[in-house]
Amino acid sequence: MKVIAVAGGTGSVGSTIVDGLVEYGKHKVFALSRTERPSTGAVNYLKVDYSDIDATTKALEEANVNTVICAIAVISPESNQAQKNLIQAAAQSRPTKRFVISSFDTLHMKEDVEIAPWWGYTFEAIDMLEKTSLVYTRIANGWFLDYYGMPHWKTNLEPWLNVLNMESKWAAIPGDGGVQASFVTSQDMSRFVARLMDADKWDQISAIRGVTLSLDELLQMAEKARGKLFITGLESSY
Repeated sequence: MKVIAVAGGTGSVGSTIVDGLVEYGKHKVFALSRTERPSTGAVNYLKVDYSDIDATTKALEEANVNTVICAIAVISPESNQAQKNLIQAAAQSRPTKRFVISSFDTLHMKEDVEIAPWWGYTFEAIDMLEKTSLVYTRIANGWFLDYYGMPHWKTNLEPWLNVLNMESKWAAIPGDGGVQASFVTSQDMSRFVARLMDADKWDQISAIRGVTLSLDELLQMAEKARGKLFITGLESSY
């Protein structure tokens, strides 16, 4: 049994990962939280202030945390700094050996940062981790199917419109619609992450391949589910 701490464990992706770890039942689970919370069932909470690196280190050590999973939504300079501070705290914590970067998304490379500037934060984290003794990985899970099943699909994720609007029945497809992507539910992602905790070795990229579809195929499935053709448009870039 390992001790796993999930930063952002009360957020949408983080709470889903916590659920997956609890369902798996093989490890002790802590959710890191900025506020004091009582333990609930199989989930324990650790209050942390990410701006205080030494205090965060102490919290990880006192809980004997082996692995930190960062599920903070790293989309701003402030949240980027929180992850960097957490990396530093994990590197200083004697029992902590492994770190999962907050990157539960499609597999993006440095050249993709022009599309979504916040993806650059992933590579800042990687550069920092390379200077530590921590074993690390990032999860490339593709696109979450949850968004297309709301509100009927039970999920912790918040609504987010991307290429399809299931309610209003419209689609904005990038390119010619032939681009393929991998789709997975957030729950299956969390089950993958839970089992990854058992692995003796980690690759620096841990990829999940769910259902592979072109965006045109996704649109056809959406139209079949809604029983009506969508209003569609093609976008020059994504």
